[in-house]
Amino acid sequence: MIRIMAFLNLLNGSFKGKLGSVSGTKVHGVSVVRAVPFSKAPASEAQSGSFVAFYSLNRIASKISSLFWNYLNLSDKKMLRHNAVSSWLSPCIADHVFDPYLISSVIGTERACIDISLSVSAEDGKATLFVERNSVPPASWLVLLFDDSGKVFMSELPSDAILSKDIFSVFSINRTYYLMSIRADFMDGKSVVAGFSITSSFT
Repeated sequence: MIRIMAFLNLLNGSFKGKLGSVSGTKVHGVSVVRAVPFSKAPASEAQSGSFVAFYSLNRIASKISSLFWNYLNLSDKKMLRHNAVSSWLSPCIADHVFDPYLISSVIGTERACIDISLSVSAEDGKATLFVERNSVPPASWLVLLFDDSGKVFMSELPSDAILSKDIFSVFSINRTYYLMSIRADFMDGKSVVAGFSITSSFT
């Protein structure tokens, strides 16, 4: 017995049914070809972890690229800017987990902040942060407050050497919160990112 998986209509160039790794159908009278998933097995724990880790990193990268792109010396000729930042910071994903502290392996800490502190209270819905850079003015510096899912609560390019403020929002007791600073300086006619600082708080 021969089982027909698909048939090809040579007159209108369409086909219906499964054909190898694609399937053909019609939607509102228009021929459509779709990819067929290679496996319907549920994602493994490692796959799920990797997805969550890269999703978190991409959320941070999107904010960094929108505010700090001109200081990063990255190229967007082959990919979108936030993807370029994600690729640059990819070492912060280890063992399928997003660990912002590992960004220090990409961005040097030699011009890190003098002081950086963060406290978060889920009960009060308040995050209190303090960041102080050293006395030498940078080309620019970026401060981000975010959680371990990559959700950004505050992003700022401070104009002063000290940033001290309270952020009011809904904070969860099941999250870790990070306060991160990235510094860029002009050296030899170009921007150099070499000032990474980070601290975290558990509610």
